[in-house]
Amino acid sequence: DCITRGLLSIGDAENCVARYRAIKANLFPFVIIPSDWDTESFRCQAPFLFLAVLTAASENNPALQSSLAAQILSEVSRRVVIQSEKSLEILQGLLVHTCWYHYHFRKSSGQQLYLLLKIAVSLVVDLGIDKNPFGSFQPSSTARDDKTKLAAGKRALLGCFYLCSV
Repeated sequence: DCITRGLLSIGDAENCVARYRAIKANLFPFVIIPSDWDTESFRCQAPFLFLAVLTAASENNPALQSSLAAQILSEVSRRVVIQSEKSLEILQGLLVHTCWYHYHFRKSSGQQLYLLLKIAVSLVVDLGIDKNPFGSFQPSSTARDDKTKLAAGKRALLGCFYLCSV
């Protein structure tokens, strides 16, 4: 990942996550990072979403942000296109990235943004979030986990609808 590769330190990542939680998360309520996740557990539990959050919150370092954005595209290519991986975590990462994309990458092609949105919509459909409240998620052993997955899926569906309509 970006920390292992030396793009930024764990301290820099902690600052980015804190900045995202304090400023950007309130402006895009469709993806919620659990408050009990510290930076290391966030990095392990949801690596792609972690990368998207770091990218969105690193606007004070454009070179780093461009490197992280390139890694996002590489991960989407590898995981979604080549390996046909489908997960709520990838969908959430795509939503965070596309939400802040036009603020940070104005010189980039809008076609890339639309392609990422199409991938997000296809993940919504493939995961079944648009039809079944649980989508393809299997009910877990605890009601709390089920409620968390259900709420995250609903928020992701609404976030995808919002981004596609603006």
